[in-house]
Amino acid sequence: MVVTKKVTKKREAVWLFAGGPMQEPMAKAIKARGFALIITDFNKDCFCRSFADVFLHLDTFNVKANVEAGRKLGARYDIKAVITAGADCHETVAHVAQALGLHGIDPRISHACRHKQITRDILTEAGVP
Repeated sequence: MVVTKKVTKKREAVWLFAGGPMQEPMAKAIKARGFALIITDFNKDCFCRSFADVFLHLDTFNVKANVEAGRKLGARYDIKAVITAGADCHETVAHVAQALGLHGIDPRISHACRHKQITRDILTEAGVP
């Protein structure tokens, strides 16, 4: 007897960090393209929550919690992208993208960009006034 596994295709998703009014165009564009929308926001009543297929009530700056959530979500969704727009949580996005094997900015670069003094030190060392 041959036993075959039922193959089910995971729904493709895009994960958006922050769900305020500034993210509404991005949320709508993701949904319009047929992707499931995952939103992380610390405000459980955030503006874009109604667009989300999955809402994560997490701090957008909590790298560890979001990376762990990503590993769990990967069992249910084929996450194609992790993004933010109009929010300062790019460092978390960089770490999550890296953990999920997605294209994204190097977390070290994002960290430097988030912390102005580190950016200034790098620029000074490179000879940029």
